[in-house]
Amino acid sequence: MNDTRDFDPETLVRLRQLGGDNLIRKLVAVFGEYARDRVGDAVRAGQSGDLDAVARAAHSIRSSAGNVGAVRLLGVATALEHTARAGQTAPIPALLSDLHTAFVATRAYLATALVEAA
Repeated sequence: MNDTRDFDPETLVRLRQLGGDNLIRKLVAVFGEYARDRVGDAVRAGQSGDLDAVARAAHSIRSSAGNVGAVRLLGVATALEHTARAGQTAPIPALLSDLHTAFVATRAYLATALVEAA
């Protein structure tokens, strides 16, 4: 999962240029909590069959993922949102699993990026 296509390191470079390491630390902290909660929302909604709630949670994750350069997470969230909006239930469990995996990898990647910046 730590393929170089999974993350855009230039996003963190641009953020560092805009606001320094402090901005990155704040963004990563907010992302960690917010995205974790939205992934949980998506999973619960998927388990209950609420495709509208799955789509809303996935949409929120897309925005957060883009802000930190999480390309893979952004892609999975996009696929999940489109699938849920189309009313396709069969692919949802696999996409939710992929979403969780991509989130965990993103969190680890960002933690490593913070350590390297220190």
